[in-house]
Amino acid sequence: MLNRLRTPVAMGALSLSLTLTACGETPGADNAAGGAGEIKALAACAKNPSDGPMRETFLLVDAKALVRTDKAVETAQKNGWLRDLFVDVADPVKALTSGFVAPNERVTIIVLSSDGASGTRVFSGCVPGAASNAPNGSGKSSVGAFFTGSDSDALKEQQDQFRTRLIGGLQAAAAKGDQAASRQTGPLAASKLFESIRNSRGLFENGTAAKRFVIVSDLSGIDGPAGEAPDAHANGAFEAGVTEGYRSAFDFELGEVYLVQPEGTNVPDRAFLDGFFLAQSAELVSAATGRVGPGSLAPVSVETFKGNALYPSGAQPLTLRLARDAKDQLVASWLVLLGDHPQSLPLAGTMQCASADECTVTSKNGKFSQSWSPAPGGEPEFDDKMPFGGMRDFKLEIKNGKLTGSVSDAYVGDVGNGKNFIGIEAAKARGGQ
Repeated sequence: MLNRLRTPVAMGALSLSLTLTACGETPGADNAAGGAGEIKALAACAKNPSDGPMRETFLLVDAKALVRTDKAVETAQKNGWLRDLFVDVADPVKALTSGFVAPNERVTIIVLSSDGASGTRVFSGCVPGAASNAPNGSGKSSVGAFFTGSDSDALKEQQDQFRTRLIGGLQAAAAKGDQAASRQTGPLAASKLFESIRNSRGLFENGTAAKRFVIVSDLSGIDGPAGEAPDAHANGAFEAGVTEGYRSAFDFELGEVYLVQPEGTNVPDRAFLDGFFLAQSAELVSAATGRVGPGSLAPVSVETFKGNALYPSGAQPLTLRLARDAKDQLVASWLVLLGDHPQSLPLAGTMQCASADECTVTSKNGKFSQSWSPAPGGEPEFDDKMPFGGMRDFKLEIKNGKLTGSVSDAYVGDVGNGKNFIGIEAAKARGGQ
């Protein structure tokens, strides 16, 4: 792991943190522990959460994916890949340099119970950093600028303390693992993993921040499409995933999901997983073994609107969450069609604002409603059973708290009443969130 860190400072600091933990020293002194053994690193957290980053990351570690260890040396030997993962997700130099987290973003680590009971929060903290600590528009980082002068010395000390406590969180997590790592089996919705996630609702703090979930588990033994199924069109993997997702009945609150499995295990069919998480209001960003996939930038603004989709047959209620990053790209943005089975559609595009209350939102990538296609990939499909019939393009205008717009597609003609689009009307929710 150490030879993959990008700066000598990071290498030295991480070596120090591992040494301290291995020698049995309690990580930190002023705010290191909270609750029943929870380790905290809150120095970089905003006093008022609304003043902090508009995203929070939850690292959910299945106890079945851990090998129980009581000593740091054993943890490094038996759970080494998880140590690397913790660094990739939350190290105050590496994760900020890669852009996986934003400066001062809160990261919470929860160990999910192997018997389905509520999980245990073992670490919570805000990653110390500043605006210049994150990749800029050119994709390069100016981390080195932090290591000169009194202000940068203070930041470096704060980062060292955070890193030490993060590794302490790994040790606390390993102490709650099973005697030997094992995989989840049976239907995914009924698995002990998702039973524990459902029973852990109270640990996912409410608020206006967008949420990300990094789920660490071995799902290679679950029922349904698994391994590298060659043809999602033929095996109905996506629809099977949607059905299983509705059975699971969890709400990821329009979050991003990153699935990480142990190295050498088979990741379930991607179309199945896409449907499973989409039915629970989440977008599966990546599913891989050993390492977490690339992350998106954190939003710099988040607004929520409530209104209707103006179908020819009548209005259908919806909500919109529009969030943009520093490059005016939509991130953590969704349109949710409400009903007996709400359908959540992740939004990709640009959001350009002439002022704080005058913006234009335009789609890109030609997906939108196709995220609910029963046969993902290949040519687009259009069906009345899909939201907006499968149409892929949208354009929205925001002015003085009012949103108007339309959904359309070059392949779709008259949708009814002589129109080739479905209109949208909405107003900003109270408080704008």
